[in-house]
Amino acid sequence: MDKYNELAAKMDKAINIISKIKSISPATSNFLVEFGDYITKTKKLLINREIAEAKGGLLGLLRWLSDYSELENNEELWTVITDIETYYKNNF
Repeated sequence: MDKYNELAAKMDKAINIISKIKSISPATSNFLVEFGDYITKTKKLLINREIAEAKGGLLGLLRWLSDYSELENNEELWTVITDIETYYKNNF
């Protein structure tokens, strides 16, 4: 599997996890929709091989996720987002 397909698979996993989260607050529910949409849009760029070169940077997913304390204990989500960021930083 090439690096584009590998990262796309990781993004699919994240989208799947996000779709299963039951939120307590409306703000977090809205965030999850926006977060999932952002990952989907980024995945489209990836599939079209239009994603920006990492140059040692990240996609910003961890920073964005850290703003929602309701999600801080969702280890599965944090793990997959960390995996996406690390893979992107090291391979693109």
